[in-house]
Amino acid sequence: MKRKSIILLDILMVLSFPFAAFAESGRNFVQPASVATASSATPLESKEANTLDNYSVFQPLSETDDYEEIKVLESEMLERANALYSFGKLNKKMTASDIDYNKAVKIYMDHTESVFNDSMADMEKFRSFLDTAEHIWVLQVSLGNQTVTYTFNIGRPVRDEIRDLLTSEQIEEMEREAGHWKIVKVAWGNGKGDDYKNYIRKGMAQENLSEELSVVVIGGTPEISQPLAITYEEETVKVIPTNTTANDRLKALMKRNGIQSRMDNPIEICDLDDYIAALN
Repeated sequence: MKRKSIILLDILMVLSFPFAAFAESGRNFVQPASVATASSATPLESKEANTLDNYSVFQPLSETDDYEEIKVLESEMLERANALYSFGKLNKKMTASDIDYNKAVKIYMDHTESVFNDSMADMEKFRSFLDTAEHIWVLQVSLGNQTVTYTFNIGRPVRDEIRDLLTSEQIEEMEREAGHWKIVKVAWGNGKGDDYKNYIRKGMAQENLSEELSVVVIGGTPEISQPLAITYEEETVKVIPTNTTANDRLKALMKRNGIQSRMDNPIEICDLDDYIAALN
């Protein structure tokens, strides 16, 4: 299948994902013809005993083993964004200088049997989960008053149950991408989108939390269905929303279960055990 055909097909397809790339309504999504359903990332090594630095949302993409493969996708990123421009969806073209890879956010995905349980209070047990958990990268690129958001995942081999539904070209492409980072979603919208890192920092400042090397973001979270940050500081384990939608849902969950905030703060910060209690 020629590249132009793939791009045209991308523009017409819609992808639903476990969490929203933008909080506002009227979002737009496109995806490649072949989409990985999940990924299994290579465990990272050389971890500090008292931090989660190699898993932290504040670790720059450029300092990870994932960077080189994702950087190789730059031409495809530009191609997809500028196809949207050609279709009138974006107001300006994207260039390589618009992309800041260190704005990328690492998000570990929760599973059917949620990671949110009492064992998370033990950093060593949580680190063991992160060693084998799949993670994605979400990268936002600002273009004037619009934002394009890319989601990257590890490609997987073609599943037998869908093989007959694919063309030979699609099968070849998926097999070629298996085990490598790929673009699985492109979203665009007006405004600046959700700056997860900035929002988490505001939440941390609200409670005088400062240990950024121990802040991990989990996506697809129970009840919230938005990314939540988990932060470890001394003996404290807290849950912090990553955007306004997550914040509103966490507030509602706490209130519904009779768990009130200790202070009337704009961002709902709760103890891990309170969040687990609300889920149960």
